[in-house]
Amino acid sequence: MSLIKLVPNVLCVFRIISAFISVFFLIHEHKLIALIFIFLGAISDFFDGYIARKYNAISKIGALLDPLADKIFENLVLWGVWFKNPNIILFIVSLILTTRDTVLITGSMLVLKKKVPLNPILISKLCTSVVFIYAIMCVALSPNLKLVSYVGILAIVLTTLTAIAYLIRYLRCRKSYGKC
Repeated sequence: MSLIKLVPNVLCVFRIISAFISVFFLIHEHKLIALIFIFLGAISDFFDGYIARKYNAISKIGALLDPLADKIFENLVLWGVWFKNPNIILFIVSLILTTRDTVLITGSMLVLKKKVPLNPILISKLCTSVVFIYAIMCVALSPNLKLVSYVGILAIVLTTLTAIAYLIRYLRCRKSYGKC
């Protein structure tokens, strides 16, 4: 196995680690360092998928690790930002995201037993990008600015839509006995 095939999974692990590092620096009032790790974690999501597709480095572990890394990263960073700068929109985004992700992880475990494909849907990729941008804006600017609030509201809408889309997908798969 060539080393390039390991890069996507290494980037996923880096994203998880960068979430913890980001929150650590947020809590200790080092916003710039936190922002750097949030940015690096966010762009690692793009590069892990790009490299996996370009070099045919797609693996079963990577297919599970990538969305898990996204969920850990998004939730930890948003709750870390909220902890340092409480804001109602940030709280709602974080709460909906955490609820959606908890349900998705639980649902995925049920679906995995039925061998249902768990490929991400387009709106979930858009949602992840908006949440990453929102997290960066909250740290770089302030969650209380109008522009940041609008991006937060967009994150709420997209997170809710992805939850609904995944629920529909799960129910269809369940109804068709795993033949999606």
